[in-house]
Amino acid sequence: MTVEFWDKVQAVNMRSVFLCTQNATQMMKSNGAGNIINIASIDAFHPSMVGLGAYDASKHGVWGFTKNVALEFGTLGIRVNAIAPGGIATEGVEKMSGGTSQSAEEMKKTMEAFLAKIPLGRMGQPDDIATAALFLASDASSYMTGSIMTIDGGVLLS
Repeated sequence: MTVEFWDKVQAVNMRSVFLCTQNATQMMKSNGAGNIINIASIDAFHPSMVGLGAYDASKHGVWGFTKNVALEFGTLGIRVNAIAPGGIATEGVEKMSGGTSQSAEEMKKTMEAFLAKIPLGRMGQPDDIATAALFLASDASSYMTGSIMTIDGGVLLS
């Protein structure tokens, strides 16, 4: 891993969360309320594979930052929570699997092994994350701050 790659991953996954939070909390403080929802990953709890050190570190950081900001701004009426997705069938995942050096047969085996780790037996859909975000954005979660919702089909159970 190069320093440049490390820095890019941290900028995308950590610095962006910091800058968004910094700007959002300024407006939320003047309103006396607000709600921030960060996207972490199940990799914040358990590494999923070799080679994702920069990603895993950044997602650990998002989780730690979420808890700290929730503690700092809770008394101002600002709630801060996170979602930790597992394997979600997104366009990015599709492009990534199509752009590997693996043959179609190797990719099929890799995907079968990945799916075998998911007790619900399927990849998540973007709507699975959207409905979790909708819950966190609603008054139904009004007593939640500094929490993380794991949406992973049960991967972390094993």
